[in-house]
Amino acid sequence: MKRSKVSLSKRFDKLSTIYKPKPLMGLMVGAAMLTGCGDDESALMYYTAEDCTAENPAHFALCRAAYEEALEESARTAPKFSSLADCEEDFGMMNCTDVPSPYRQVGTYMPAMAGFMLAAAWFQDDDDFDIDLFKSRKKKRLMPLFTSYNTRSPFYGRRVGATGVDLGRLTDRRAKVSRSVFDREVPTTTRAASRGGFGRTVASSRSASRGG
Repeated sequence: MKRSKVSLSKRFDKLSTIYKPKPLMGLMVGAAMLTGCGDDESALMYYTAEDCTAENPAHFALCRAAYEEALEESARTAPKFSSLADCEEDFGMMNCTDVPSPYRQVGTYMPAMAGFMLAAAWFQDDDDFDIDLFKSRKKKRLMPLFTSYNTRSPFYGRRVGATGVDLGRLTDRRAKVSRSVFDREVPTTTRAASRGGFGRTVASSRSASRGG
């Protein structure tokens, strides 16, 4: 039986419906294992641009720009796999999609983005949002997030970055992260990942965070 794949946008829409945040959800704090390794920064995590706008109605343009930038970063930095089975081993059934054409030379499948994380400082500016300035900044202080629906995965029900850093539960809305998480330039994926390889990367990153 052929297993269907999901598009990036359809997966986000489904997540937004399943995990509709309650009013107090924004007060939850996650990703404690990232603290203690330098200056911390508050970050907000959303499933979609609409999810972001619902919580920040005055920042529609910022939410949309951040979402679209995260989509681009997801395509560039997400782990790529040569087969659907390898991708689903790490990320779970129905949670993988085709790699966009500019990056298909690396692999055929990649995980669907499970949302994005944005520095809370962006929402402290009451001035009109300047999308040209946002796009021109090398470090936009955001990143795409991924999750696994494979119950055997070390990041099942968690949100992780493309480098394997664990950023908290899938339902968390806020996180305290080391500024290095945003400042570190995530390289473009250049080779296909092995089956279960990204899960091992997450486990290794988690162990390093606990130790440092």
